[in-house]
Amino acid sequence: MNEMPSPGARIIEAGWLLLAAGLPLWCAPWGRNPFELPKALLLWIAIAVMGAAWLAGCRIHDAGCTAPDAKHGVSSTSSILYPVSCLLATLFSVNPLLSTQGSYDRVQGTITLLCYLALFLLVMDRLREPAQTHRLLAAIAWGSAPVVAYGLLQAAGLDPLGWRVDGSPIISTLGRSNFLGAYLVLVLPLTLAAAYLARDWPRRAAYAALIAGQLACLLATTARAAWLGALAAGAVLVLAWAWQRGYRRLAVVSGLVGLAGLMAGLLALPLLPGLEDSIGARATIWRATLPLIAARPLLGYGPETFAQVFTSVFPPELVYLQGRAVLVDRAHNLVLDTLASTGALGLLAYMALVGTALTAGLRALAHASDRQARLVLAAGLAAAVGYLVEAQFSFPVTTTATLFWLTLGLLATGAPPSPSQRPWSGPTGAGGRERFIGPQTLDSRDPRSGISPLLQPSPAGGRSRGMGDLLAALLLLIVVPASLALLAADAYANSTDVAAVQQATTLWPTQPAYHLHLSWLHLQLARRGDNPAVALQAAEAALDAAQRLAPGDYRVWAGYGELYTEWGRWAEATEAYEQATALFPGSAMLHTGWGLCYVAQGRLADAEAQFHQAITLDNTDAWAYRYLGDMLLAQGDLAGAERAYRDALRWAPAMTEAHQGLGHVYCQQGWLDAALLAYQSALDTDPNNPDLYLDAARCAWNLGQRDQACQIAARGLLLIPNHPGLLEFQAACAQ
Repeated sequence: MNEMPSPGARIIEAGWLLLAAGLPLWCAPWGRNPFELPKALLLWIAIAVMGAAWLAGCRIHDAGCTAPDAKHGVSSTSSILYPVSCLLATLFSVNPLLSTQGSYDRVQGTITLLCYLALFLLVMDRLREPAQTHRLLAAIAWGSAPVVAYGLLQAAGLDPLGWRVDGSPIISTLGRSNFLGAYLVLVLPLTLAAAYLARDWPRRAAYAALIAGQLACLLATTARAAWLGALAAGAVLVLAWAWQRGYRRLAVVSGLVGLAGLMAGLLALPLLPGLEDSIGARATIWRATLPLIAARPLLGYGPETFAQVFTSVFPPELVYLQGRAVLVDRAHNLVLDTLASTGALGLLAYMALVGTALTAGLRALAHASDRQARLVLAAGLAAAVGYLVEAQFSFPVTTTATLFWLTLGLLATGAPPSPSQRPWSGPTGAGGRERFIGPQTLDSRDPRSGISPLLQPSPAGGRSRGMGDLLAALLLLIVVPASLALLAADAYANSTDVAAVQQATTLWPTQPAYHLHLSWLHLQLARRGDNPAVALQAAEAALDAAQRLAPGDYRVWAGYGELYTEWGRWAEATEAYEQATALFPGSAMLHTGWGLCYVAQGRLADAEAQFHQAITLDNTDAWAYRYLGDMLLAQGDLAGAERAYRDALRWAPAMTEAHQGLGHVYCQQGWLDAALLAYQSALDTDPNNPDLYLDAARCAWNLGQRDQACQIAARGLLLIPNHPGLLEFQAACAQ
């Protein structure tokens, strides 16, 4: 007879069910980071509540929490080595703060990594009944329903929120199409298992419709890495079926051949020439990452520091494959990312922990006598393998990593058998009630024993019970209010109001992205003439705060360069651009900004050199060509200016400034007809610019087309009635 679960056990299960069903759907459209940040904060809060319930359970059921005994050997070692490797990599990180809290865009720092491990251990410790497994599978499956429905709406062009994204618009509530695809790779096999466990045909029909929707959404994402992961998951299910049918040698050989093929493909991909688009970008990133790993092989650079260190080896050709505005913050390969962030020690610890969980699942599958348990285990293995294959071409985010560790916890329990099959029902406390803390104590030779949890129950005195209460209270009092404050901060940061963003920096003072945003807002106030002296000082103070938090971030130094150029502090602006380009030598945009700094100083030769360097790094940078054209025009090199403006229009046909520049060139060359056409093209792209009306009117006047010139000037005055140049021209027309 099953005992009633304790309140703490129900809280823990409710926590993982919330994460399974609610985390994929949860987002904050009102925030500056609407996807990853709110998901990570929900994970932090859920783990804090679950951990507090676990710690409090030590007191409620008179069980203390001590380290596992020696018979768990390798299992306990793998559970301890992984967090130790993460903490060591964080301690010796190039930016320990960044590694701890995570980057603003991904929030995958050590706090989040330890949350994944805690979730894994809690699921292992508390998932004991088949009914719990059924509830978990149902939560994962039906939690995907609104995510899939939203994705299909986006595929039909009916997105009510209208997210602005690069690439495929099929992002649902995950933020990017490849994240959505990776999520579906995990969900599909588990939904299949939930469908099989359904007791009646109406429910199975509903599951069948859900699976069809998941497949359609997966195809709509056009995420090739996810497609490959889904194929791998399907292959695992087929191999599991072959194994159960007695074709065991065939299953083993096929699995080894598939693994060898995947490894060969991964090794060969960076060596293949002429790759384009995202595949070419990944191969280029992989090649550039290897020297970074070789420089710090043991502990890497720290979690979430890849974006900072990769700029030093950024290959310029990468801009032709993925665009110049894309910040590379991942290697797009799980192995390389782990080596870069936590080094060889972290990779070995990760492989040991994940490998032990997968081995436990395989062992349980081989020995399971219950058909339902076999299907659940096969689905869990398929989901995990599909995720790992997909992650060789992408990277984990909060939703996918959370479901992956949930799945590993399910596999590590070995799919709890029905009560009649269970060899031992668990420890009991006073009155025959089941103890809250502690896994099923299975013999180490039992194939279902899998991995032992990091902590096990043992008799404890009042001191241990009091410590459990204290830790539970501290966990809740620190994590929950802090997470809510960070969520509120992001809502304030999603603004162009200085006071709102200042409030964001108050709520989250260690977030450099907010200080950078605040500095930029102050700089815009200065440019508009709104108390510029005070605004420039405030912008500098915000940059100083960002620099203290992220001294190795080139964006901070680029911000200094732009600020000091506006301020007229030329020497400091030059030093800032020198530092920025030292951190990111492959950035054409930095050299363009540096060139503008020299233009402001009147150092045209130095500016020309910087613009040429920008074009060397990226010969598709229309802005570099445009500024080069302006500089050559100022020097009287009309032929060079014309070439530069034409190159700018080649890559940005709608660039108003390049059309206007061509008009100036043609005017000075005496080609007034061509100049008038250039000015008209500029007006087509920016019809609200009064200066363009003045240029076109003067050109038409010089051509002898005075009526047309006066009409053009009149249209410009409708926009800016007090424009001095247009008023003067109108006076000439009246004579």
